[in-house]
Amino acid sequence: MKTNRMKLSILNSVITTGTQILTIILRFVTQTIFIHTLGASYLGINGLFTNIISVLSFADLGIGAAITYSLYKPMAEGNIEIINSIMFFFRKAYHIIGFSVALLGLVVMPFLDSFIKNNNIDHIELIFLLFLLNVVISYFFSYNQTLLIADQQGYKCSIVQVIFLILKVLLQIIVLLLSQSFFLYLLIQIIITLSTNIFISKLVIKQYPSLNMKRYVELPKDIYIKIKDNTIGMIGSKFGEIALSASDNIIMSMFIGLSTVGVYSNYVLLVNSASTLLTQFVGSVSASIGNFAVDVKDTMKQYELFKRHLFINNLVTILTSACLVSLLNPFIILWIGDQYILPTEVVDLMILNFVIISLRQTPITFISSYGLFKKIGLKSIIEAIVNVVVSVALVVRFNMGIRGVLIGTLVSNIIVNLFYEPFVVTKYGLNVKKYLDFIKSYIFSILTILFSCLTVQIVMKFMNLGGVLGLFVILCESIFISLIFFILFNIKSKEFKFFLGLLMYTYKDRFLKR
Repeated sequence: MKTNRMKLSILNSVITTGTQILTIILRFVTQTIFIHTLGASYLGINGLFTNIISVLSFADLGIGAAITYSLYKPMAEGNIEIINSIMFFFRKAYHIIGFSVALLGLVVMPFLDSFIKNNNIDHIELIFLLFLLNVVISYFFSYNQTLLIADQQGYKCSIVQVIFLILKVLLQIIVLLLSQSFFLYLLIQIIITLSTNIFISKLVIKQYPSLNMKRYVELPKDIYIKIKDNTIGMIGSKFGEIALSASDNIIMSMFIGLSTVGVYSNYVLLVNSASTLLTQFVGSVSASIGNFAVDVKDTMKQYELFKRHLFINNLVTILTSACLVSLLNPFIILWIGDQYILPTEVVDLMILNFVIISLRQTPITFISSYGLFKKIGLKSIIEAIVNVVVSVALVVRFNMGIRGVLIGTLVSNIIVNLFYEPFVVTKYGLNVKKYLDFIKSYIFSILTILFSCLTVQIVMKFMNLGGVLGLFVILCESIFISLIFFILFNIKSKEFKFFLGLLMYTYKDRFLKR
């Protein structure tokens, strides 16, 4: 069981990371064509409506994550009856949520103009309706994917999704080049979303023929109570997540303008691409951690797993942060031109937000794996309120523009999230008194990032390289410098010695025995 779990964890990490890399490349291609055919304003409306829809999706209350957690034990035990009852409940809940999101969208539609400062785009109601339809149809199929994820086979979903994504990108590029029609662009998105979900649903039905999610099976009371408690906890978490991810673009659109949102969205694509890769890489083992918690009751072994996960997460965060500091503006200039550049202090704030959010990924992964949603509900509501209040105050009262929005996000992340989430994991999940050890790892990681980024910036002043070759040299330099600092700060840790030993064993086993 342990070997199988390890193999599935590695397989999920490798495939989800690989498909995400391909997804990111395809998004860059699409956005490049989008900018040159439709312009910054349409790019802004694309980002704005995506965020408004994500706010409406608050209706799902985070029930998906709560149900995924409830599936770990019956999936590990092969309890078909319990799995059937959970999935029937999930299917019914998601259908209700789909109708609720559609209704909320129709209610919001007459007020769209109030979200946009100096609107110069026609038919925004129809555009919004297409965005809404694309999200709503997912609720009638996507619940099937939860089975594969809980069964540590989420990589199968990733493969299917990336195949359909390639098809979508090809069709959208053709439409943009031939017709420059935003409506056809969105219509293709809807068709591919529907096709992807139907295909994955059929895959799940084929893989689990003994399951019948359409037949009513009463959900056991203890499981229902657990799902209800976790969902109640997830309401706050979902609220905070949406406030952080969606409010920035909405505030910018209301008080600054669509063109600014369009320029900002190019940076968001880059930073979110890095963040998504990191999240996929470290979060794809959530199901394995959940199964590990069910099978292994030894708290110190669970804590050991936590520390190793944290070590890898911090390593990837440090490497990525140094690369973003050195590459973000040079890449934008090479990609779409210096007219789309944002001021250095804005870019630095974006990277700082990325660092804080990335360092949180290990606690977030374990909170999800242990089903500790109820413990973070109030925290997330406070986080959302702090973020919105500080952002709006800085933008409106102090006229700080994008800087104010980013500082609002940063403040809410630091004072609410950064220190509370590890407390929840260590106290309620792992049941160990190791909170200060976690804070120590934070300090080491932040110092490593600080020294790495400063050193990279100093070295870059003596370099005068341009083009793709220049970016590649800067990338290699950033990785090398940050890796050196990471080793210096962690060389005495148990986790460093463990992974170094693992690498040496793998090297000897693979190469020296030939």
